[in-house]
Amino acid sequence: MKKILLWSMMIVMVISIIASFSLTGCKTEAEEETVEEEVAEETTEEVAEETTEEAAEEETLEEESGIQPPEETVTIQLACWQLFEPMDTHWPIVYEQFKAKYPTIDIENITLPFEDHMAYLKTTLLGGEGPDIWNSNIGSQMAQFSEYAENLEPYAEADWGEDWKDTFLEPSIDWMLWANPDYVIALPMDLNSIHPLVYNKTLFDELGLVPPTNYDELLQVADVLKENGIIPWADAGSEGWINDHLFQIIALQFGDGTLYDQAREGKISWTDPQLVDAMEIFKKMYDDKIFGEDPYSVDFTAMTNEFYEGKAGMTHLGSWSLMNTLGENLAGEQDPETVFALTGDLSFNGENAEIRTVGWPGLNFSMNKDMDESKKNAAWIVLRELTDGIFAQYHADYISFFAASRNITANMDDLGLDSNQQEIINSYVEYLKNMKYGLPHRYPEINTAVWDNLNEVAIGTKTPLEALEALEEVSQNTVR
Repeated sequence: MKKILLWSMMIVMVISIIASFSLTGCKTEAEEETVEEEVAEETTEEVAEETTEEAAEEETLEEESGIQPPEETVTIQLACWQLFEPMDTHWPIVYEQFKAKYPTIDIENITLPFEDHMAYLKTTLLGGEGPDIWNSNIGSQMAQFSEYAENLEPYAEADWGEDWKDTFLEPSIDWMLWANPDYVIALPMDLNSIHPLVYNKTLFDELGLVPPTNYDELLQVADVLKENGIIPWADAGSEGWINDHLFQIIALQFGDGTLYDQAREGKISWTDPQLVDAMEIFKKMYDDKIFGEDPYSVDFTAMTNEFYEGKAGMTHLGSWSLMNTLGENLAGEQDPETVFALTGDLSFNGENAEIRTVGWPGLNFSMNKDMDESKKNAAWIVLRELTDGIFAQYHADYISFFAASRNITANMDDLGLDSNQQEIINSYVEYLKNMKYGLPHRYPEINTAVWDNLNEVAIGTKTPLEALEALEEVSQNTVR
């Protein structure tokens, strides 16, 4: 009996031990699972933290890539003849935006009328000083200051990469190379075009007029306007570039639209019969008093004021004057209810020719290579914002609408444009799509000869053929 009890007790003990081990084993597995879960959670959290840190580092690296603003305050001189007209209205607004982004860069803005601006550049740059950044037109004007300009390509590549030229619409950068074929010394802010005819729609409606579609109709409209004491077409015969604009508008309608450009490049003669025809029309407009009795004493400012004040019925204006055409920022005394409109139907050659336009970057910025090296990065940042940043965006939104950078699209939502104003915008957009060549001249000799000879035709001291023969002689002696 005792043996049986002993064996029974031993069996119970063994079973208890086995059960104990089994329970212990289950507990250990559960604990291990719990530990594994805790470890997994900790690992996930660590990975998430690392990923966030890596993303933050990447973002920081991205922000810090390219050329950075200085730690100490630097003042950059910016010289231009126009930028945000009127400057006293626009500059404080856009400069505040710039300063918010770049608090260590100050800009000293030197804004002068065109002739004074050119004189200032010649005096200061030739004297080994000059502004840190200046603007100029493509072609001969830019070329005369090329030896003072920094090579911008290393800066552009640092910020925009190897394909940096794709940042700008074609053929903007090609035009920059007119001044210096070896490397880029300027970058564009905007694109301009010249429209064949802008007219005072309010005035036309009052007088029962419709915009002319050919020269005969232009004469009829001009007669009615003159009878009512109004200059038919505002013009500035005293300024060579205004005459040049008009002559190019006319010449574009002959042939394939490239005759003028071929002549100044020396590919055809200036005495080409179709260019003679174009010059004859240019002269006829002066002879027929389309521009009034004395357009030779009028400068560009007076010309635009005549038009916007209702003293003239028509004119030819560039897209840089678009805000004025829309009824904003007017320079003269203007009835705010006046409506302006554009027409692309005026044919000068009597054949209902295709209406084409000249286009070019209007504001192009160069950087002084002789400035203190410690200022160059800051100067580049200002130039970058002028062509592909804060200033370029503001200029597109409120001044021109047409940026040279592919990254800048004008935001017109806040302007409250009516259907007529929107039509004006659309018209300029279409004209810019149909650009034939850049209006400014590549060669200074050609530029001077064109302006001088057009002036002589306008005032009657040379016939169209005599003027073109004089141009051809200069062209033959121009080194290209």
